[in-house]
Amino acid sequence: MLLTEEEAKKLGALTEKAWGWFYTADEEQYFGPYASKEDAVQAAIEEECGLHGEWGADGFKQEDWSFVIARCQSNPFALSGYFDADRWLEDLAYRFDYLLNGDGESAVDLGGGLPASLEKAVRTAIDRWQVENSVQLKRWEFAKIEPGERVNLTPVGGLAGKPEELA
Repeated sequence: MLLTEEEAKKLGALTEKAWGWFYTADEEQYFGPYASKEDAVQAAIEEECGLHGEWGADGFKQEDWSFVIARCQSNPFALSGYFDADRWLEDLAYRFDYLLNGDGESAVDLGGGLPASLEKAVRTAIDRWQVENSVQLKRWEFAKIEPGERVNLTPVGGLAGKPEELA
């Protein structure tokens, strides 16, 4: 009932914490990952300038804008870790007792080691599903964030430090 060695390797790859470059204007919502620092800077300029003004030949217009670029480590996870057999059985008993059983006896009674056995079987099935469908789930927060670097766009001079100077 356990994952095969190949499935375990694939699940490991789907849940591996990887580093990448991201940008953020508010240090809450990050965009990326990008392969390099320069790619993150370029993406920020290309994708965000329309939200903050027009980008013209003589630099950034309408308003100043800055963003932070940082190297961040993703925080993917295996969905199976969120299956709790005791909680699921408790919910199941509530639903069955409420809907199907009017004599006061519980319709669901799995004692002994059955909840642990169920949890192991269901978690393995969820892992197998995640691997078969190449589902990579990522938490919104990062595992780690290295100190970032602020890049300023100004109306007069454009970039306060061109992307090639930020390397």
